[in-house]
Amino acid sequence: MMSTTKLINNTSSKLSPFNRKSISSQRKIQQITDTALFEIRRNVRKFIFLAIVIIIFHTISTLLFNIQEQNGMYGENPTILSYVMTFMFPINILIVIIAISFGGSMLVVDFQGNTGNLLFPKISRDRILVGRFIAGMIMSFGLIILFYAVIGFVTLIKFSEIPNSLWTSLAWALLYMNMNLSFVVLFSSFLKKNSSVVILSMLFLLVFFDFVLLLLPFLTTIEPLFIPTYYGKIITGCFNAGDLRSVTVTIGTTSEMTSWSSPSSVGAVLGMLLFTIIFTTVANFLYKKRQDS
Repeated sequence: MMSTTKLINNTSSKLSPFNRKSISSQRKIQQITDTALFEIRRNVRKFIFLAIVIIIFHTISTLLFNIQEQNGMYGENPTILSYVMTFMFPINILIVIIAISFGGSMLVVDFQGNTGNLLFPKISRDRILVGRFIAGMIMSFGLIILFYAVIGFVTLIKFSEIPNSLWTSLAWALLYMNMNLSFVVLFSSFLKKNSSVVILSMLFLLVFFDFVLLLLPFLTTIEPLFIPTYYGKIITGCFNAGDLRSVTVTIGTTSEMTSWSSPSSVGAVLGMLLFTIIFTTVANFLYKKRQDS
């Protein structure tokens, strides 16, 4: 037994620093991968349920469009963009629902279920967060891609083509999806219950931020790049790329009101990436601090 132990120790001591670092990196990657796969298995029923909801929604939307078209609501020859926009109106709400579904319990589950003490001695919190966030991204992106794929499919059948702006909108939707997911994970890092994460996330993403966006035109002419939900406007705004991004209206004789319809492409990319980095960094910090306290 002693000779076996000595052999293992001698073998370990003979490993070069490069090999030790390589083994350590492989272990980290494996732990992140295992965490991501476990998170996907844990949420696979949510994914299937939301996928079914998306398909049912598109089926109903297609039927409604056909009925409205027969009644002459779109004229004799409806445009391809008007057809696509029939399916696009719930995209921002759908993104919030998906983000809450996969991000709401991402971190709070460890403390609500008292599993943190079992996990953290075996795997670092950084790897847990990275693995779970990757899993959330995979499932969230999968549902958004499904949403757009169905739109592209039915559009191709009806018009024999798919507008390029649909895929541009998909890219914006994925970026916005990632930012919303990181925002929900931020709440999950410090709140005590999953229900609290759901309620506060919906309150901010569907009510508070939009309420601020309604008030800002009366207070300032500055573009609201500091409001996260403002970036969601570009998802449908990219279909009207030639339109003005802002409209200024004179009220009375002296005051003006500026309403912003969509951020610029550069502003949207930088803004959403910056918010995503801020939300995930703060979430990671609070997640670590919470376990240490």
